[in-house]
Amino acid sequence: MKEFEFPKKLEGERIKLKKMTHDYDKPFFDLVMRDKERLGQFLNKYSDINSIEDIISFIDKDIKKWKNKTDFNYALIDKFTGEFMGRVGIIHVEWKHENVELAAIVGKDYEGIGYVSEFIKLAEDYVFSHGFHRIKASASEGNVRSCAMIEKNGYIFEGVMRESYRVGYQFHNIRVYSKLKSDYVW
Repeated sequence: MKEFEFPKKLEGERIKLKKMTHDYDKPFFDLVMRDKERLGQFLNKYSDINSIEDIISFIDKDIKKWKNKTDFNYALIDKFTGEFMGRVGIIHVEWKHENVELAAIVGKDYEGIGYVSEFIKLAEDYVFSHGFHRIKASASEGNVRSCAMIEKNGYIFEGVMRESYRVGYQFHNIRVYSKLKSDYVW
């Protein structure tokens, strides 16, 4: 598969995805600070953020990965209010093997009301219509809500990567799921 750049904007029924840039430094920082304890239960990278400079460095990495065509991270925006709700991505792009992974974090006020599911559907439509074969999604075994949401969206459970991710002093099991183009309902 020949590499290409993903679109800077995608739009769904209730959401807009916009390329993650420094325009989102402040809202992203505010979200992480507001939800730091919750996010830090399963993700080290958010517990390490303590200043706006940390967010700037974080987004600098997003921009570099976009340029290298390995990760395409987006601001998740409410289409009607313009409110920043989180950061989502089509990441770990493996062009040779036609695989990608989906990732998402949303503020606690936006959990459980379908915004991440809408992102998943939008990402699937784009990825599968552009020649990719497989999408991976994963979550910490202890993150029951994320695992349930992945399963609800039709991903097949593949297995557990035992104690493969460390948060603080504790190792976590990661549940791995996938959806193939042949599983996808057009």
